[in-house]
Amino acid sequence: MANNRAVTVFTISIIFFILTTTLAYYKENGIRTMLDLSTEIENINYEITMLKLENRKIEMERMSLYQKGLHVEAMAREDLGLVKKGEVVYEFIETNGLVNTNQRK
Repeated sequence: MANNRAVTVFTISIIFFILTTTLAYYKENGIRTMLDLSTEIENINYEITMLKLENRKIEMERMSLYQKGLHVEAMAREDLGLVKKGEVVYEFIETNGLVNTNQRK
């Protein structure tokens, strides 16, 4: 009789354990949901890292283009004598030891 009771308690315990574990896994906000969310978080973090790298690359390209633009502007000013709108250019011309100033807009 005691043996039958022990088997019954053991069987009920096993059924309760299986039922509890199954509910914990499949229930809303259960273990399965948490595992899925964990995987999604990892994917999003990876995507964030990739976007940060891409942003850094684009920023470097932008700075390179900006620097090249400054270089082109300097060359245009020196070689072609170009002037920005609103700037005043003073030319110093030396003749016979005297310096004349001409103003050009």
